[in-house]
Amino acid sequence: MILNHDYWPSLNTNTVNLPKELSDTLENFKTYYRILWPKKILKWSFQSSIVEIDAHYKHKTYTFVVNTLQALILLSFKQINQSEANFKEILNLTGISTEKELRNNLQPFFAFKILLKENDNKIRLNHKFVSNSRKIKMITLPRSEEIIKKEKIEDDRSYAIEACIIRIMKSEKKISHNDLINRILEQMDHFIIQIQVRNLFYV
Repeated sequence: MILNHDYWPSLNTNTVNLPKELSDTLENFKTYYRILWPKKILKWSFQSSIVEIDAHYKHKTYTFVVNTLQALILLSFKQINQSEANFKEILNLTGISTEKELRNNLQPFFAFKILLKENDNKIRLNHKFVSNSRKIKMITLPRSEEIIKKEKIEDDRSYAIEACIIRIMKSEKKISHNDLINRILEQMDHFIIQIQVRNLFYV
């Protein structure tokens, strides 16, 4: 786990209700992955994934670049076959864990006016949506989540560095500070280590 985490920081995995359009592709990839690496575990972080959806309007076709949760929100309108839906319906259809998470993923749709808010509980598709861009990217990582991910990466890397120090000390028993740093830098060449230099004053 330590060796893997410095390459692949731990991400939140979630369970959602994938429609046939997405589940078939996912199952095909699972089968392919198990053949290549039967002993590895495959987990999905849908918040960090990318889906492209072609939306056909009367005047133009647009491509929406969204994460999987946002794709589920759009596809839920197709499932209920209506232009309007309330939050409870979308939560039940998508399997998104909380209303807060749902609202966070809806914000880019409201910003681009792809979806319109009828009231605090109901939203509808904007059939008059117009944009100069054919491809519209709506993936926005919340600032708080971005900070959490950076903190997780730093934690995972610190464990890898500590494990490296233990390995070196077990083999060398005794080593100077500068040599120890050089050995760590040689072994930890897959990411940049921030070395803090402190001035020591003796009285």
